[in-house]
Amino acid sequence: LLLPLMDTEDRAQVTYADIRGGFDDIVLAASVRYDVDSILIGVVDAEAVEPNRWRYYFGNDVYDWRGEPEQIMPLVADRLAAEFAIRGDAPVRTVSLRIAGIQTVEAYGDVQQRLAELGLIERLSIDSVEGDTITYEVDVRGGAERLARALRFAGLLEADRIDTGYDFDSTIPSATSSDDAGDNALDFFYEPR
Repeated sequence: LLLPLMDTEDRAQVTYADIRGGFDDIVLAASVRYDVDSILIGVVDAEAVEPNRWRYYFGNDVYDWRGEPEQIMPLVADRLAAEFAIRGDAPVRTVSLRIAGIQTVEAYGDVQQRLAELGLIERLSIDSVEGDTITYEVDVRGGAERLARALRFAGLLEADRIDTGYDFDSTIPSATSSDDAGDNALDFFYEPR
């Protein structure tokens, strides 16, 4: 949990009127410096007639709530738990994960660190290296979709959501051999923090 520093940089970018007026784009732009996965913006006014307003930015979703902080914090916790909590009995699936754009030893170390921080990965091994692309075999609790969400929040870019300049299907050898493996294959692109 990070609260804004409210230093000269923050105060130069965001004013009380921006927050009060709902100019969230300004607040979101100023929040980039904190490198966070989600942002909660609240307007709390003890003398206001209408209830406190809250907007929660989580990935591509925006939640608009009204209420006291004690009512809102459990809603935030529920959203985070739904995204990141893994049930102990969730099945372990093997996923082929290709990450392109790993051009230096530092980039490789950063990718390894990000993957190590993902608690849903049970086992990780390198299957192949082709140019700046590493193909991993990953045993993950919860399957490919759960891993994809975690990787997006870890700062990796999903290849089918951006134009990376890579054609994963033609320039990189296929990471899977079975016909149904497409559901268990992910392509991501490394971007430094």
